Amino acid sequence: MADELGKGLTEAQFVSTFGRTSREIIAEHWGANCLTSEEIAEFDRRKEALYRELVARDFPAMDGASELIRAPSQPQAFGWP
Repeated sequence: MADELGKGLTEAQFVSTFGRTSREIIAEHWGANCLTSEEIAEFDRRKEALYRELVARDFPAMDGASELIRAPSQPQAFGWP
């Protein structure tokens, strides 16, 4: 999709966007003056729709993740060192 606007993303640029909202990334990468807020919102909507299609087709779930999510509600704690 980035190529549609004439400015693709390198892998390094893509990685640098992690943790940010799509709208922030779009505005920064193409410049807030290049797209209207409505165009940014539409680009974001299309990107999210494509992402959901890709994930629905081929989501690399970890072993046991689906069962954990579907298990009857039980108190659980998750922690990281």
